[in-house]
Amino acid sequence: MKKVCFILLFLISVTASPELIKQAEQVEKTYSLKNLSKIQQDLENWIAQNSNNDNARYWFARVCLAYCNVERFFRRELPNTEGKNITRPGTAKAAEKGIKILSPLFKSRPNWADLYRIRGELLSHAIVGFLSGMTKGPQALNDLNKSLSTDKSNAFAHVAKAKMYYYNPPIAGGDVDKAIAMCKKAVKLGGDDKAYTLLGRSYLKKDRPKRAELYLRKALKINADNIEAQHFLDAALQQK
Repeated sequence: MKKVCFILLFLISVTASPELIKQAEQVEKTYSLKNLSKIQQDLENWIAQNSNNDNARYWFARVCLAYCNVERFFRRELPNTEGKNITRPGTAKAAEKGIKILSPLFKSRPNWADLYRIRGELLSHAIVGFLSGMTKGPQALNDLNKSLSTDKSNAFAHVAKAKMYYYNPPIAGGDVDKAIAMCKKAVKLGGDDKAYTLLGRSYLKKDRPKRAELYLRKALKINADNIEAQHFLDAALQQK
């Protein structure tokens, strides 16, 4: 009987990870902090029992990043509703957890370009002030550059670097025109709705609402549940 139970547990452990990865892929596209948090916990529990599963660690970090991105959107753009209880230090804590889980993969998979992209973005979210920005900002940029130099066709990495140009102030290297250029590269490389969303946001930041509308509608055509694209599309329509 014990032997049968052991075999069943083994089979469950073998099949659980692919199912969790599938769930993570679906949840990553949403703007539900509740669902993102749940899949993080499920993956963390899985990793605790299967510490050498590279794919589970990779997806845990990706989901952490999606969680941080959604929190930033809510905190900055919807402060009186969904973002009212979200703090930057809280987002930074989630980012640090993702970095910690991802870290072992850099030894076993040093040429996996997307690892550097994810860590670079998480490092950006881990910045909570001037001092942390002085150290983590350059580290984040180095990681994104490493990701792009390793794989120039990584659309996600182009969007990640575009975010730095978009969010950083000019004194820290911010440049909306460069953000637009990076997003356009991402789109040509097959970027998803997030690439179109940032491209639309960038044009809106340059007071070009008609151009912004074009790309934000493309984002919603890819993912109708992209509430970030819808939010900025509404803003663009108001400015026309």
